[in-house]
Amino acid sequence: MLLSAIVRTVDFCIRHVWGVIILALFLAATSGAYAVHHFAIDTNVNDLISRDLPWRQRELDYQAAFPQSTQLILVVVDAPTPEEASAATRALASSLSTTPNVFRSVQEEGGGSFFNQNRFLFLPTEQVERSTRALAGAAPIIRVLVKDPSLRGLVQALSYGLEGVKVGQITLDELAKAFAAASETLENNAAAQPDSFSWDALLQGNAQPSGKRRLIAVVPVLTAGKLEPGLKATDAIRRSAADLHLASKFRANIRLTGPVPISDEEFASIQKGLSLNSIVTGFIVLIILWAALRYFGLFLRWSSP
Repeated sequence: MLLSAIVRTVDFCIRHVWGVIILALFLAATSGAYAVHHFAIDTNVNDLISRDLPWRQRELDYQAAFPQSTQLILVVVDAPTPEEASAATRALASSLSTTPNVFRSVQEEGGGSFFNQNRFLFLPTEQVERSTRALAGAAPIIRVLVKDPSLRGLVQALSYGLEGVKVGQITLDELAKAFAAASETLENNAAAQPDSFSWDALLQGNAQPSGKRRLIAVVPVLTAGKLEPGLKATDAIRRSAADLHLASKFRANIRLTGPVPISDEEFASIQKGLSLNSIVTGFIVLIILWAALRYFGLFLRWSSP
């Protein structure tokens, strides 16, 4: 019975070729239009679990109050000196803050006007004592540089440093480090090579790697209907960094991490090898058809009755 039904169906299709083709095209177009309007990608993982559950509602309320827990981009800014890292971070954070349609919030971690005025309140007592003692000892040099920020003022400041060695305020080894750092900076500038003298490294004795790195916490506006919902925001960050010339002005480079970039990278991996996978899948389908029908003409050309 099944065999006779298949034979009648094939015979009907052969006798009414153009009608079957038109009907198939109509059904394909209708199905495509329905799929476009009723099927879409939703990359919001929060929709995987029902929102009607009590514990789920509490979780969503928490995420709404603290979106940085799941919707965060961390911009890592690295530079050779703490001063350059801070300057690059301020410039980038200020630029990103001007696009509220892309970023819901932009916050410089451990920086900004508040930390610039109250930084010492968050440091250990020993570090505050060491920094203030170094600033007090360098007061004559700082006054000279503030009054005359030129090469002449620098030479005069260095001469005060030698006077400090004579009276025992600083050691010759400590002064040698400052001279070496200043000499390296001047030589690089004379050779037209980008360089910057780090006062932070001079006062602290040595700039730690953490001091040369700054973080910007960005909460972006996500597009859940896209395969990479945070792509618009990450592209805007990289474009802003390029427009500000962070690499040439501050010798800084940026890296992106956090929940949003990591999630986007996972979704983007779906597109990798899509063309090759489609070709291989189509080839496998042809092999299956050949194994089942043993006749290429059924799917390579039309047959006449």
